[in-house]
Amino acid sequence: MSASPFTNEEIARLRDSFLVLIPVTDELAGTFYNHFFAEHPEVRVQFKPDIQSQQDKLVETFAALLDVLHRPDMAEPVLMRLGEQHVHYGATNELYDWVAKKIPNLIADELTPGPEADQLVELWSRLMLFVVETMMKGAAEKS
Repeated sequence: MSASPFTNEEIARLRDSFLVLIPVTDELAGTFYNHFFAEHPEVRVQFKPDIQSQQDKLVETFAALLDVLHRPDMAEPVLMRLGEQHVHYGATNELYDWVAKKIPNLIADELTPGPEADQLVELWSRLMLFVVETMMKGAAEKS
């Protein structure tokens, strides 16, 4: 395993920003899936009609990831397993790319514009790049 791609300060900033977003995470997750299904309707059949449990899983996954981000020996295997699981769901590089861009954009919509918000969005973009690259690595090993 490699060293964390984030400094302790960056991890703290990600965690703090996530805590600030907690009151709107349900709304953010709902918006994420609404956009996902609108732009990629072919994936909708992979999900239960009631998407609430999936929204909860998304938020819980981020909470768990941010809890272990300082420990790549814990974070990377979790993400790789998620990537392996997503092979069965038909996840593609295009979908991973879409997710990596969409989540920071949704977070940006919740932040007060300014230099600090820009820095947070960049940090979330880096986090999402780490997430999708690690998941894709897990998917490739499964294939």
